[in-house]
Amino acid sequence: MPDITTFPAFVNGNTVNPVRINRLIYNPTTSSPGSCEAINGQINKSNVDEWLVTHGMVRPRSCYGGDMVGLTGNLDYTPPVFTDSYTDSEAYLPIPGAAISFYLPVTPKITIITFQVGGANAIKFETDEDTSNKTRLQFCINGVSKLGTRRISQSRHGETLSEPHKALRRPHRDRVWSGHYLADDLEAGWHNAFCQVHNRKQTLRLRIRNMKVIWFT
Repeated sequence: MPDITTFPAFVNGNTVNPVRINRLIYNPTTSSPGSCEAINGQINKSNVDEWLVTHGMVRPRSCYGGDMVGLTGNLDYTPPVFTDSYTDSEAYLPIPGAAISFYLPVTPKITIITFQVGGANAIKFETDEDTSNKTRLQFCINGVSKLGTRRISQSRHGETLSEPHKALRRPHRDRVWSGHYLADDLEAGWHNAFCQVHNRKQTLRLRIRNMKVIWFT
């Protein structure tokens, strides 16, 4: 290590200055090293062949990262699992496959969350036109609702004793919510994001593709 400079001699009987000793051990500089920094990892023109930094030199998940969850198959919900009013504080239930917990090792500049949830219900056109009977979807970060509310309207015709064939589901009434959200205020640490649902009447069937999170410093 030719860049290590000669330390000043300590004079016997003189009081040692602790600040000076600390600086001799480690004192980062941009000029010629004057401390043991030269052997503790200082990178300067004398100690490196080139300034190219490759991905192998960067600690994993220190600059960016991502996670994903998903679900195969359908989820069926029936009204007894929900409260009667969608305005109740605990009316909505998180949707499996569209709910994720993720850890940010550093505070990122931006965090992007994408998701896709769709489905239909068995609410009848003719008899259940009350707007409170619609299915409602929300997206939340750390328990706070974002992006407003998405609705799935009545999805099937009703039936009568004389015309049971009218009990038909209408696929064109299905709805898919392909959503995304960009957050620039998340701090380092654990967070959660999820879609939640409320369905007041009849059976609801949901299909979830996935929920993804990607962040950049």
